[in-house]
Amino acid sequence: YPDVSSEVQACVAWYGVSDFSKFGEGSKDYRPFLLPMILGEEGAKRADAVDYISPISYIHEENEYPPFLLMHGDRDVTVPFEQSVIMYNKLRECGKRAEIYKVRGANHGQYFWTKEVIQTTIDFDLVTDQIPTGMLEIPGDYEKVSVMKLMNTIISSVTIED
Repeated sequence: YPDVSSEVQACVAWYGVSDFSKFGEGSKDYRPFLLPMILGEEGAKRADAVDYISPISYIHEENEYPPFLLMHGDRDVTVPFEQSVIMYNKLRECGKRAEIYKVRGANHGQYFWTKEVIQTTIDFDLVTDQIPTGMLEIPGDYEKVSVMKLMNTIISSVTIED
């Protein structure tokens, strides 16, 4: 297919970890066993190793990235919703296009896969060139959250780092 670009056109992350250094904050603390499993006992104690496996470490203003769609359940006890907020904030600070959705009532995959989530993902991939960052309206049992709305919604349970 010589007429089809092999460049990544969009990035979709469902309930992903963005910053392993903050992984245990706001959830059941899975970090004590997860990091040694990934990095080994000694590696888990090294901040540079933790940064190395954290996707947030690779987002820089001077780099080009496709638009990001981040979707995360607000009741995720495996990976806290705040992990998607961290990635969204970093992308926006670097001037990158990103959308974030909170899936109300969804845990880590449980109650997450609604027809609206699937359709939003398909629509995002199809229309990434026409999406004005922060302006999508969404139907269904979840809401689009801007950083300000997000802060107002979850400020009582979340500390958002600058």
